[in-house]
Amino acid sequence: MSEYKVHIINTGKVRIEPELAFGGDHCSTPKAASFSIKKSPKISLPVNVFLLETLDKLILLDTGWDRSMSPNGVFDKKTQIKSLGSSLLYHVNQGVVPKGMTASEQVDKLGIKSSDIDYVVISHLDCDHADGLRQFKDAMVARSEYEYAKKHLYIRFKKKWWDGMDLNLYDWNDNQGPFGRSYDLLGDKSIELINIQGHTAE
Repeated sequence: MSEYKVHIINTGKVRIEPELAFGGDHCSTPKAASFSIKKSPKISLPVNVFLLETLDKLILLDTGWDRSMSPNGVFDKKTQIKSLGSSLLYHVNQGVVPKGMTASEQVDKLGIKSSDIDYVVISHLDCDHADGLRQFKDAMVARSEYEYAKKHLYIRFKKKWWDGMDLNLYDWNDNQGPFGRSYDLLGDKSIELINIQGHTAE
């Protein structure tokens, strides 16, 4: 039996401007929100989260969309804006999560309660990764990512996504990976959270 088991969980789709995914440093807010003169057809990408099972731990990477994005399992502009708390974020990220496909709904199908997950790790605070935080009891994110996201309140995150729960901040405490920044999650070097820069500044 393998020491680790990884479940790849698809929690719906996000529809975005190609510039947002592939524009790199040249992607501005107007371009990402389709407000620029030059436009391309939007593309749909899967919104995946990952559940890692070890011999004694359950670790979820990212949370995907919250059910409030698509109460009836179909695209719904009005409820999406309410869920995200921002009409600008709606223009940047148009999402849908079919019935039964939120992270918590699918974890439940695996026979695991959301409250039984030991660690919920958020890679970064974009809405398609963090909108579903309310499905879980608490979560953690790198302090540097949190501080970066706070500087971009209109296009990065909304604190309402985790109202009533703890968002724990961690500092990089090891030097693994291409940028020499990682976090030893369990304190025994068995699981390292590797900092990979590019999608956000941190």
